[in-house]
Amino acid sequence: MKIHPLTYLYLLLAFISGSSYYVAFLFFSILHEIGHYLVALYFSFEIEKIMILPFGAFLSLKDLGKHYVYEEIGMLLCGPFINLICFIFFLFIKEPLLARINIYILIFNLLPVYPLDGSKLLLLFLSYFIDYQKAMQIQIKVSLLFICMDYYETNREKNYFRIFILSSYFIS
Repeated sequence: MKIHPLTYLYLLLAFISGSSYYVAFLFFSILHEIGHYLVALYFSFEIEKIMILPFGAFLSLKDLGKHYVYEEIGMLLCGPFINLICFIFFLFIKEPLLARINIYILIFNLLPVYPLDGSKLLLLFLSYFIDYQKAMQIQIKVSLLFICMDYYETNREKNYFRIFILSSYFIS
């Protein structure tokens, strides 16, 4: 497991400012990736690394796209499934902030924007019906469409902090 250097800075800033929200978000993002990791181990994926980034985590696989479709779908869905279980658990014990963090992570990861889980699931789904190359082209176009829609909405609201967050996520 590798930690991006900026993550330490963000954790330090969160500690100084008392932002437990950021720490919880990062913790549940790591749990999300551990969900992917466990299923990847079960199906013998070649795991390159887990990278902890300032705005989440990322599991890097050497052989994504080379396994049975059901294995890939299972591996991709397990991360969001972990967040769903956490969401239900925290609703049950009446911790709305932690429940909200998990549902946000779940929904965000299911967006069809590369490199998120939703984009990879869209590619697997499309490749069932059309050839892989055409499916990738559609995946890229859908991803760009969602990014443009979000950028437009964010810019219209003059939410520059959100633009910074989104840009940082996709650059790292």
